[in-house]
Amino acid sequence: MSHLVLARKCRPQTFKSLIGQDYVRTALANAILRGRVPHALLLTGPRGVGKTSTARIFAKALNCQKRADEFSAEQVAQNNSDLVEPCGQCQNCKEIAHSNSLAVWEIDGASNNSVENVRELIDSLHTLPPPGSRYKIYIIDEVHMLSAAAFNALLKTLEEPPPQSIFIFATTEPHKLPETVISRCQRHDFSALSTETIFNELKNIAQNENFKIEDKVLGLLARKARGGMRDAQSMLERIIALGDESLTLESANKIFGFVDREFFFKLFDAITTSNSALALKQLSEMFQQALHIRTFLEDFLLHSRNLLVSAVECTKAKPDHELLAQILMCDRSEVERFIAQSTKLSLFEAQRLFDAAERGVSIALTSPDPRFSLEATVVRMSTLEDLKPIAEILQQLTQGGLTSTKPSAPSKFEPSGKSTRLAAEKNQPVVTQARQESQGFNPSWEAFVHFVNSHSELMLAQHLRRVSVKEFNPGTLHLVGSEFDVKSLEDAATAKRLKEILASYSTHPKWALKLEILTTPNQSAVTFGAQGSIAHTEAQINEMRKAELDQEARSHPVVQEALSLFSGSTIEKVQIIKS
Repeated sequence: MSHLVLARKCRPQTFKSLIGQDYVRTALANAILRGRVPHALLLTGPRGVGKTSTARIFAKALNCQKRADEFSAEQVAQNNSDLVEPCGQCQNCKEIAHSNSLAVWEIDGASNNSVENVRELIDSLHTLPPPGSRYKIYIIDEVHMLSAAAFNALLKTLEEPPPQSIFIFATTEPHKLPETVISRCQRHDFSALSTETIFNELKNIAQNENFKIEDKVLGLLARKARGGMRDAQSMLERIIALGDESLTLESANKIFGFVDREFFFKLFDAITTSNSALALKQLSEMFQQALHIRTFLEDFLLHSRNLLVSAVECTKAKPDHELLAQILMCDRSEVERFIAQSTKLSLFEAQRLFDAAERGVSIALTSPDPRFSLEATVVRMSTLEDLKPIAEILQQLTQGGLTSTKPSAPSKFEPSGKSTRLAAEKNQPVVTQARQESQGFNPSWEAFVHFVNSHSELMLAQHLRRVSVKEFNPGTLHLVGSEFDVKSLEDAATAKRLKEILASYSTHPKWALKLEILTTPNQSAVTFGAQGSIAHTEAQINEMRKAELDQEARSHPVVQEALSLFSGSTIEKVQIIKS
């Protein structure tokens, strides 16, 4: 007798043995129990999560010869799914399990996708189910592969099939199906299986096969399966075929071309310490091994994502290690390492690293030589310039934090400093001495707007950025702006929310809002905001910076030399290209 691979040998045969899809299992079992079986089902989800297996279980449950035809009201009320479980012993159950039942047609949509194939299927609907079977069931796998003409030929039959005929469609790409087909089916979406679910199932399979294997190796297979049980079973089959019960995690990584997580911790240590040479050396050593480049790139991006998630969690006073272990799909020891590595970065820096890694991986996946692209990405990540968030820079500008008593000479690529002075000299809201000395309150208007934005009040923050402040004292806020901004802030819900945030920001319970419309608004106030507002000042700074860069470019020695070489030439336009 030929060997039966694990993916077929361990295929679930009953609703109870279907793991990780509780919603679908309950819905289909109750449909049979309550006599509400749909004439067409659409099963969607990633590969290897049980779509075809569920279709077979449903077909067996419908045609099982030992199942009762009807159920009492008391049995229905109890929602006892055991009553509709296929017995697995009757002739119909055995034939369906072995794919040789005359009542169940299993069709591959990829190889039977023409109009002629659909017409043959429709012709078969005119015959009754075989003796001993209640329904004729048509299971079409990868149904999205049917041609447009085949779908059109099937539409009328799909909407009104014979009473004893049922269609079950399975697909990994439901977006490729016509809406007219989807609307005629009862759709059930299968989810990717969790790492823990796959790990437990692999452990059970290994025990049933009398094969001892380390939990670390099983955990590796569960993670690399990416939510698909069939992929995990195929990898386990390969390990069992080796017959090495002393297989280590390192050996398993070499077999499948995977890279151990330890390597990525070392690589990102080099990146975060700006050691490009060490990072390139580590990559070079790794590429000397046989590895699966796509999986390597996915793991590289995954590690940068895990650092970002850890950095977010570390912003809390007490990080939740259990939650991180679940999100990062790793054990507690690795969680500690991710936290230790992420604490060396600010959240802003972690975001920049992930953005750079994402762009680099995207380029490498389409590059003729992914290694070169990845090396360039690693160098770029390890040499990122120190930057600050815009909100922090603006706050320092308005508070004079970036100005000094002894101005330094402008560099080759920086403006002369006029923009900074403009920010420092702009109109400030009136703040009393008592207000400045109050505790728990920062009189900086920019700091308050940033506080509003951090509470996800994005529209409110935009309006506040466009108005100027006449008074910002305990319990009193006087704003001046264009008619559009003032009317928006006068809205009852918006004004109420603004007062709530003011109370939260200042610990002062009651606030009075004074909103004043500009008497002589100009186009600049409508476009950029009122004079002295955050948005207006930023626009002025930006325009001044452009003018300074324009002048700097025109007076650059190389440009002047070029003009002297070409007599009569002029500079028509200077374009600033953002990097």
